[in-house]
Amino acid sequence: MDIKYLPQMADKTERRYLFVAIDRATRWVYVAIKPDKTAASARDFLNELHEACPIKITKLLTDNGKEFTDRLFGSRDRRSTGEHEFDQLCSEFGIEHRLTKPRIPQTNGMVERFNGRIAEVLATRRYNSAQDLETTLLRYVWIYNEHLPQKALKHQSPMAAMEQWYSEKPDLFVKSPRNRPEPDSHVIPFFAFPPQIRRVVYTTNAIGSVNSRLRKIIKTRGHFPSDEAATKLLWLALRNITLDWGRAANDWKEAMTQFAILYGERFTKNNI
Repeated sequence: MDIKYLPQMADKTERRYLFVAIDRATRWVYVAIKPDKTAASARDFLNELHEACPIKITKLLTDNGKEFTDRLFGSRDRRSTGEHEFDQLCSEFGIEHRLTKPRIPQTNGMVERFNGRIAEVLATRRYNSAQDLETTLLRYVWIYNEHLPQKALKHQSPMAAMEQWYSEKPDLFVKSPRNRPEPDSHVIPFFAFPPQIRRVVYTTNAIGSVNSRLRKIIKTRGHFPSDEAATKLLWLALRNITLDWGRAANDWKEAMTQFAILYGERFTKNNI
């Protein structure tokens, strides 16, 4: 579990905080935006996580922030005093609360890497309001959990991996994992897509080459008696251009796999 600062929006007088939790086995992520990073907010987030997570939470790793613990930073005695409200809730839920080693945030590297993904999402566009930002983040987390395959999960999405764990070891769960409903938004952050698809979107060399050859043909011909004549010439030019294509663009096979995973009902062999 970790906390990430969010940029302050024009319609807010203060910045807000994104609480993030990630399961090590399935990479399933749960997030919530809070107005502050107090112990009360951390406790609220843990309550929400405990309610939402299908997996039985037995261990929880956080940093040494005062919102998570009152254990003395750098002290050899890392036992809980039992007085901090976050530690108290962990005890109530039967969760072993572990702390990262002082000054070594890499110990909690998995959630740190996910926060890096969030930073990329935040940099993709400008947000009009706090609600706009929140909707985008929730949409991204939904796509991440439901659709984005992870190499560490043998190219499964976190939800697919969770369902597989449930089928094999149901005793590790408190309830059956179910796909969460899609957020009410049509916003899909660019960085929500896998790298293979992003490269297809922003790499324009291939289409640029085609356009260049079409412009050259049009410039040489100069004048067309009708739109039909121009269309026929361009069709013939495109046919000749495709004859020169000896092989697919770099990484196209990887991109096709990702398109098929995300848009299986539309991306079929007949449409390639």
